[in-house]
Amino acid sequence: MTSKETVQAFFTAFGNGDMEGVFDVFDPNTKIVAVRDESLKSGFLHGTYNGVDGVQQFISGMGSQFNTQAFAVDNVVGEGNVAFANGSFTHEIKSTGKHFTSDWALMCVVDNDKIQEYHFYEDSHNYMEAIQP
Repeated sequence: MTSKETVQAFFTAFGNGDMEGVFDVFDPNTKIVAVRDESLKSGFLHGTYNGVDGVQQFISGMGSQFNTQAFAVDNVVGEGNVAFANGSFTHEIKSTGKHFTSDWALMCVVDNDKIQEYHFYEDSHNYMEAIQP
């Protein structure tokens, strides 16, 4: 499978609610960077997650914070072991009822059909505003 196909498999599994398929595309030692490569702060999604436990924490964090209203993947491109994707989303923040809308970009490093590095970028300013009561 190419890096592009691996990332497409992730989005397909995620979109279908196939959590086993989602976890299957990640390397056991994967590194997820959600906006910032730093330690996680309690109650926030932005930060660094490591390994299978990190993938589970990242996915469950999104589910506990967001009611997804729309999520679009516009492009997935890949060359060698690197794939990029971009799109847009709107989430309702469960704790505030506010909407968080953003364009997003993703860069993944893939090896042996597994995502080893997952770097997700979004409008962090809009996120911080949406989580404020």
